[in-house]
Amino acid sequence: MENKNNASIVKRFFIKQWKIIKKEFTSESPKVFIFNSFLVVLGAFIYAFGTSFFVVPMNLITGGITSIAILLNKYVNLSVDTLILIISWSFFVFGLFTLGLKYSIRSLLFTITGPLFIMMFQNLIDNVVVDGRHILNILEINKIFITDDIQIMGDGLKALAYVAAAIFGGSLLGVGVGVAIMGGGSSGGTDVVNLLVRKYFHVKVGITSFIQDLIVILIGFFINDMNLITTCFGIIGSLLCSILIDKVSFGDNQFFVAFICTNKWESMNQKILEESARGTTLISMKGGYSKVDSYLIEICFDKRDYAVVKNAILKVDPNAFIQIMKASEIIGYGFTRKTPTVEEIKSLDVSDKEKEYYLLKSMNNYFNTYKNEDKNGRE
Repeated sequence: MENKNNASIVKRFFIKQWKIIKKEFTSESPKVFIFNSFLVVLGAFIYAFGTSFFVVPMNLITGGITSIAILLNKYVNLSVDTLILIISWSFFVFGLFTLGLKYSIRSLLFTITGPLFIMMFQNLIDNVVVDGRHILNILEINKIFITDDIQIMGDGLKALAYVAAAIFGGSLLGVGVGVAIMGGGSSGGTDVVNLLVRKYFHVKVGITSFIQDLIVILIGFFINDMNLITTCFGIIGSLLCSILIDKVSFGDNQFFVAFICTNKWESMNQKILEESARGTTLISMKGGYSKVDSYLIEICFDKRDYAVVKNAILKVDPNAFIQIMKASEIIGYGFTRKTPTVEEIKSLDVSDKEKEYYLLKSMNNYFNTYKNEDKNGRE
């Protein structure tokens, strides 16, 4: 009886895992899946390029598995690229058992391709030799000619190499991870620790990531003979990486969501629709103090419409209670999807009133385009 129960538990476990795998691979159309996979591989390629050509040669400690591999390389008789491969898969297996299959699938492609690209680039650096020099190795650049009379060499060249490693290395790492996130993937590695801390201690991933990188950088400071300059360049690289991950994965767009509480909700709603060409949502509400039934107006807009929306609200009711919040992303018509054409509007599964709104907006876009083209033609 006990054996049957155990077999049933195991069977349910594998059925559950199969459903997760099936959902991850069938939730997108084949075209979208291939494109997203391409983005993850492209991200891994960019990440590996920055790691191999800038971070590893200069022993730059910026946090993450690459920095851990650089530090271990001083005590273990293995190359940095081999250590990156071992550490990446160690964290992958750890994440599989602690965070489950769903997380592991998202990080699998990056975990496979990232270390392989690093090995490929390292092999390229080691084997491309011209006149006895490894010309792709940043450390083997002897001198840089500014003019015939001005040359950079020696310690000045090494300092310049650190600057280049921090700027280009940190930037490429950030862009690579950001592109992978755009494809729905994950860079894996030490992200496992960040997600586990969030899961069990409810600490934000950004805070855990910062603390984790800081610990690695401080360890690097002591292992690298307490070289403050090298550590500072590592911090610069880490900051650039973090900034570009957000910029690439979430874009440079600034989106806002406003909630407006006013007694003049009808005229306010009409004014916003007229002046901003943005749709609104009316949410039924009751005042907590006054107990009066009314409507809360919700509107989403980008930074270009910020002043327009704000002015439209204040024109109708200067005493309106307004909450404006930043949104990291807004998905829908007018934001990530363009306003539908007249033909597309007919097939939309929306009310007649919404179809009328989209039709008017589509016509407005057409006339604005026509006016701009006519103006450019006259000029």
